[in-house]
Amino acid sequence: METFQDDPLKRNIEIGCGCGNFGQMNFAPCFLTERDRTLKNRCNVAHIDWFCDAHDLPWRDARFRHVVICNPYEYGFMLSDASDALFREIVRVLQNRGYVAIVTHSSNPYANRDLLERRLPRFRELVTASIRIRSYSLPRDPFQNFFFRGMDMKRTRPDTYICLQIDR
Repeated sequence: METFQDDPLKRNIEIGCGCGNFGQMNFAPCFLTERDRTLKNRCNVAHIDWFCDAHDLPWRDARFRHVVICNPYEYGFMLSDASDALFREIVRVLQNRGYVAIVTHSSNPYANRDLLERRLPRFRELVTASIRIRSYSLPRDPFQNFFFRGMDMKRTRPDTYICLQIDR
């Protein structure tokens, strides 16, 4: 069994990082976490720092300044009960005035602008939260050189950046 080692210099966390290192490239210094342990063998290069469930993170309360979610699928904000549990856990490890950065494609059913706007009233029942949503077209996209796989496993670029600022 692995022993969890915290690194206090890593002020940010990416949950569900998959095989990539998006969080480390764009939100350094950043812990890269993933639930699926099989990725260790399936990825060409696995950048994962820690395997854990995003609904039960092993860090203390108010540990991180930013929580990064890149192209979430199989988890996210689509199902209300799972969405509430994920949001509560994210807020638990997030510092006051921290933010959740969601980089996604507008067609992702687990995290897109419309879905998050529909979930906001419920999230506001859980915590006081303000939201700022920015959508980029490719010429302005700061992540334009980054690709990920969509639900159909085709390569795509992110076209939406969603920022949830959390004030408690």
